[in-house]
Amino acid sequence: MAARRRLDAELVRRNLARSREHAGQLIAAGR
Repeated sequence: MAARRRLDAELVRRNLARSREHAGQLIAAGR
């Protein structure tokens, strides 16, 4: 799951998600 961990961090870095937890939820929802 390393790729997913990097992806959630990238969403936060780009201000597309409020937190890595939120980013993980977005990724899980397929957004």
